[in-house]
Amino acid sequence: YVKLWKHHAAQKHANKINEIAEERNEQWLKNYGGKISSEWALPKLWQILEEKPEIYDRMDSFVEAVDWVVRMLTGKDVRNSCTAGYKEMWNKTTSFPSKDFFKALDPRLENVIEEKINKNLPITPSGTYAAGLSKEMADKIGLCEGTAVAAGIIDAHVFVPAVGISKAGQMLAIMGTSTCHMLLGEEEVQVDGICGVVADGIMPGFYGYEA
Repeated sequence: YVKLWKHHAAQKHANKINEIAEERNEQWLKNYGGKISSEWALPKLWQILEEKPEIYDRMDSFVEAVDWVVRMLTGKDVRNSCTAGYKEMWNKTTSFPSKDFFKALDPRLENVIEEKINKNLPITPSGTYAAGLSKEMADKIGLCEGTAVAAGIIDAHVFVPAVGISKAGQMLAIMGTSTCHMLLGEEEVQVDGICGVVADGIMPGFYGYEA
């Protein structure tokens, strides 16, 4: 059951998340410029719960596509820091928003992180080793079993190291289906209007800023 990032039917759920987070003075909201988007995981998951609770109940996990690809290649469940940070409100220091916050949204969401999103898995920095290629997949694609597979990363963000950016203060702008401005920094600063600031969000060892 696939939810496309650019599908905006969960906008009312995103609005409600933003409204309740503001009312509760949730500090994590400031890491996302003051609001989160309907294009991100949690509004979409809440929409499924409200509109198709039978699907939500049967769901073992709600997985970002890049993590699903790693699972298919290796047989291992790995969560990456990029999508966890920019799409699921994870923070390297404070983790995910609290159970109390999710309960305030909907009592059925109190344990959503453990039950559907993260499954108590460690968050692996994007671009670092996730697991080795499984024998089954190695035979299919003609590579050696055990070939290193990296933790996933969002499509735009992978181009920051690809164009040679490796220092704080350097920014890449990409124009396409959407327009992304991405900047590496050495500290976490909350900035109005950005999409997010995430430790290890673009490259390990840096705070990644996206707008």
